[in-house]
Amino acid sequence: MTKRLTPLRLSLALSLSILIAPAIAAAQPPPAPPSAGEGAGQAFERGVKFFKDGDYVAAMVQFKRAYELDPNYAVLYNIGQTARELKSYSEALRALERYLTEGGDKISAERRASVEGWVTELKDRVAATSVQK
Repeated sequence: MTKRLTPLRLSLALSLSILIAPAIAAAQPPPAPPSAGEGAGQAFERGVKFFKDGDYVAAMVQFKRAYELDPNYAVLYNIGQTARELKSYSEALRALERYLTEGGDKISAERRASVEGWVTELKDRVAATSVQK
């Protein structure tokens, strides 16, 4: 379902985003660049450890670093799961849809069914908007 934003609603939405953007940016510092010799596997393993410890922000930093170093579709699954835990539903939806697309037939039927269920759930939580003149 597409919702139409009136000029007043658009103005209010933009004003709100300007007010909260600094708080969001301050809450999540950008990841440090990978050190020399650091591999995607090391970053991924740290991400798994942080995820198991419930430190989802740190896990996300590590999973994104791993994906940056080696853009393997499998890491998108972890990014999607972590984004779900952080209640970043649009990011989770994008990551999981990319996981399904890029993974193709390499994803087991059981895992695919599970992820497709999450995608359906996330679509109910994410609203699409369009701005029309």
